[in-house]
Amino acid sequence: MISKRKPLLFAFVLVLFVFALIGQVQAQNYLNLTLDRAVSVAMENNRDLSKAKEDIVKSSLQITEAASAAYPTLSAFWDFEKVLKPMVFIIEFPDPTTGLIKKNRLTAGTDHSMGLGASLNQNLYIGGKVGTALKAAKIYRNISEKTYQTVEQNIIAGVVQAFNGALLTKEIFRINQESLAQAERNLKNVQTMFDAGSATEFDLLRARVQAANIKPGLLSAENQVVSAKLTLKETLGVPPDAPLTLTGTFAEPDTSIFKLASLETALENRPDLMASEYSVDLYEKNIKIARGDLLPTITAGSMFQYMGNFDNFKYNANDWIPYWTARVNLSIPIFSGFKNTSRYKQAKIDFHKAKTDYNKTYDSVYIEVQEGIMNLRNAVKTIESQRMNIEQAERALKMAESLYTNGKATQLEVLDAQLALEHSKTNMVNALYTGIVAEINLKKYLGILDADLKI
Repeated sequence: MISKRKPLLFAFVLVLFVFALIGQVQAQNYLNLTLDRAVSVAMENNRDLSKAKEDIVKSSLQITEAASAAYPTLSAFWDFEKVLKPMVFIIEFPDPTTGLIKKNRLTAGTDHSMGLGASLNQNLYIGGKVGTALKAAKIYRNISEKTYQTVEQNIIAGVVQAFNGALLTKEIFRINQESLAQAERNLKNVQTMFDAGSATEFDLLRARVQAANIKPGLLSAENQVVSAKLTLKETLGVPPDAPLTLTGTFAEPDTSIFKLASLETALENRPDLMASEYSVDLYEKNIKIARGDLLPTITAGSMFQYMGNFDNFKYNANDWIPYWTARVNLSIPIFSGFKNTSRYKQAKIDFHKAKTDYNKTYDSVYIEVQEGIMNLRNAVKTIESQRMNIEQAERALKMAESLYTNGKATQLEVLDAQLALEHSKTNMVNALYTGIVAEINLKKYLGILDADLKI
């Protein structure tokens, strides 16, 4: 019994090990996560992007469907009929023996009938709807492709913002750690001076309070790091309990984008504006399709079949008769209960609505580009000013500490200098974050943001 259980136990342990290894590999995919990798993960998991891909496939099938109306249709058929109660004709004619008029009942047809054949139909003219529908289907494919690009750019911008938001919380946490370390060094220095009799008890108490006041902010910054990671995981579409660490630092925004920042660039590249323009064309084609319902249609066709009539299930070539017809049909719509007219009027209304939507999108593009340029310029100026502030705050802190050690400055001045440096560093990382977001948004507004980032 023991020898039989060992292979089963070994197999069970092996399966558990394989699953654990797979889980570990999957978890490591989100360790040391770079921005490029984050974008790739979001592209793989985002449901809106998957839906947009399916719309592109659907649009290709709609092109095939629209083109099929121009092709002939060929179908085969077979039918069988069993007469349950035959049709009877009553005919009056003289009786041959008596000469009297007599009603006679005659049964019509056979007990069974069968048909086997094929039919061919071809649309010759259906109000111009075939060619228009094919053009409309191609336009819909263009709309689907531009919609996909729009969703893709929105995902990239969202990932960049969430990723750098997580980096921002890490930097703020680090700044708080440095501030606490600075406050503790200052406390140690004041303690030494107090023990030597060159600092007052008030200075010592103030230094202790200053160090203690930083700790809640440090704890809050740590919580913000966790919260920012959860937000990033949600944006990436990964489980909230998946291990995730980030690799990357803030970089200053690329100011060379100002060379491309113009309305002309946006008009040439914005996928949502192109999709809106294609929608106007699409609804214009819908007007022509609806108008086709008001026009005559011409179709041609042919049918060939063998018709068999027999009383018993027994093949006899004489029971089967060939039958072949050809036809041309002209259909002129006269009255459809106002259905076709209503469709035509609705199509015209949809066309005018599409033009209005395009004009709104055009105005939005213009406003977004102008705001994007201003936001990026402001962010660049803020970064430059904050860089100078940090240098001055660091010098001020060194001077305050030196003066306090020599008894020429108060403890309050040292604490104010520490707080000013902390604020300067915090403002700097916030300015860098704002600059990165402004750059990525401007690229999205210009329509030049793709999955390769290229920032």
